[in-house]
Amino acid sequence: MLILIVLLILAGFGPIIGGLASSNKIATIGAYRAVALNGSFGVTIGLALLNIVAFSNSFNIFDIVFDQRSGWNILSSPDIGILFYIIILTEVKKVPFDVAESEAELSSGYLIEYSGFNFALFILAEYSSILFLVSIYTTTFLGGWLPLVSNNSLSSALLISFSYIDFFSAIKEH
Repeated sequence: MLILIVLLILAGFGPIIGGLASSNKIATIGAYRAVALNGSFGVTIGLALLNIVAFSNSFNIFDIVFDQRSGWNILSSPDIGILFYIIILTEVKKVPFDVAESEAELSSGYLIEYSGFNFALFILAEYSSILFLVSIYTTTFLGGWLPLVSNNSLSSALLISFSYIDFFSAIKEH
């Protein structure tokens, strides 16, 4: 869990390096704006994850998931789950939190000087961040790979396949 929190903190260095490397004043200001937005919510996302760690008494992802066998964390602490979901929306810059690269502005923040393959790498990093954050949300709040209900009459292979379908469908919904 600590590695996940560190990776979330390090994700803010991409925009600042991209903005400073472009040698453009507008891009640098856009990069500072993006890092300030992501950094302020990075603290909150870390505190939300530490609440889940406190509930499960472990930093281990497997222990957090197996602690949800009796009930998902979203059901036991819906306020933290909703807060974490809103923070995910801000981190991945979805509406109404698309302040860093607002489409209503003439410039696109720190991406103003990039086109082609370099622009594609920034967009790929943003979409991989979406997948990463939603995977964390699914694992910590929606039971991970465990199904919602476990029934002993089902075969274990069917139960395992349903849990993987449940995990990936929860990722796809976000």
